[in-house]
Amino acid sequence: MTLVHDILITKENPFENDVLNFRDHIHQFCSQFIFRKIPLSAVVGITGEWGTGKSTYLKMLQMHAEGKNKDVIYFNAWKYEFYEDPLIAIYFEMESKFKEVLTLKKYKKVLNDFKLYGTQFIKSVLINSISYVSEGIINLQDTKDNVKKIKEKQATLLEKRIEDLKGAKELVDRFSDSIATLAKIINENTDSPLIIIIDELDRCLPPHALKLLERIKHILSVPGVVFIIAYDKNQLSHSLKTLYGNDFNIEGYLIRIIDHEVAIPSLFSAEYFNKCADKVVLSNNIYIDKFDESYKGLNPFAVTNILMKLSLRDQQYIMHNIYSLNNKNKNITKISYLLVYFYFLGGLKLKNPSVFKLFESGTITKAEFYRKVLPALNPLERDEVIIGGAEILMAIVLTIISLIEGEQNPNNLTSLNLNGVNLEFNVHLVADVKTRMTTQRITNLKNIPKLYSEYPTFSLD
Repeated sequence: MTLVHDILITKENPFENDVLNFRDHIHQFCSQFIFRKIPLSAVVGITGEWGTGKSTYLKMLQMHAEGKNKDVIYFNAWKYEFYEDPLIAIYFEMESKFKEVLTLKKYKKVLNDFKLYGTQFIKSVLINSISYVSEGIINLQDTKDNVKKIKEKQATLLEKRIEDLKGAKELVDRFSDSIATLAKIINENTDSPLIIIIDELDRCLPPHALKLLERIKHILSVPGVVFIIAYDKNQLSHSLKTLYGNDFNIEGYLIRIIDHEVAIPSLFSAEYFNKCADKVVLSNNIYIDKFDESYKGLNPFAVTNILMKLSLRDQQYIMHNIYSLNNKNKNITKISYLLVYFYFLGGLKLKNPSVFKLFESGTITKAEFYRKVLPALNPLERDEVIIGGAEILMAIVLTIISLIEGEQNPNNLTSLNLNGVNLEFNVHLVADVKTRMTTQRITNLKNIPKLYSEYPTFSLD
């Protein structure tokens, strides 16, 4: 059993576990781009930062569409990155889908045309990409004495190149036309376009990602086909700059590739975090929302997500560490305050590694915390529940830091100004944190950050 689960998404009820609240957004998206006949081509970009749930959104969209008997191809771009040309992998996925949904004899000819022109075109792509690299226009062994020979070779290869390009253009047209014909049949049969979802583009190397985008736009974008491509716009921009330089007009390029751009909802979901943790952080039945019962405010785990803007994948990373820690060393997971501290450190390791090193080296002080950590945290909404959770979180973290510094009486921690928001600490909470650390005779508090990499023995004598 693992602690962190992927969200279960089924065709029968794709929104049963919609802890990210995507349902309404997906319904609206489908009504615009899927649940109606679309005679033209369309490339739709689904944008969102890394780890914000783009893959979950696409899977829910796919299951919702398939549940309504729409034809969808899901393509994991990163999975097929080893192909020399991404078009090859997409072709095989399309061929499989067409065979699956167009089973009547009357479709045999158009299916054969698609396969014929597709395989011819793929062969042409592979042959040309190999031959011109291996031959080259100029052989480096040629010298100044045979300039005439070089010019003759250039002319011969150029003529061959022109003929190849003419043949390739004809193949592209035939291949594209065969896709359009099949897409038209699907439109008529389902009252919807053929949907091709492209996921994990962010994880591909820049040349492969950009080649895939250009193949889609110039070859595969035909009437009756809607491509839905998820990407992190910042990451894609970085890839473009890597290939074309910092002065490259990114927005202009994307406008030529993407017809419509839709941002997925960007929101904090406490419900997702609870799902991720499976409500129980560890085997001792310590619930992450137990703080809500004792003190007024959002639980401190959730507040950490907000303050550090932890993505869904960031949260999973930290929870995996907690799960691994619980398997190897159950001592730390016996005390909920230490779990809050450990989770907070995980956020720092991801978002502010240089500050995390202060904790890891054992040299953190309250002064350093005030100077380096607080300014890096995101501003809090002036929401009473969130502020209450922040008061719990900061009281726990600062009390433990005080104990690391060797303070005998951290009870003087009463308040804190967090980026303009005044936090008032519950004196009973501060005292309880100190008491729990003392009565359990916890040693080596300085070593807690090292548990993210070393898992040393943690003493609870």
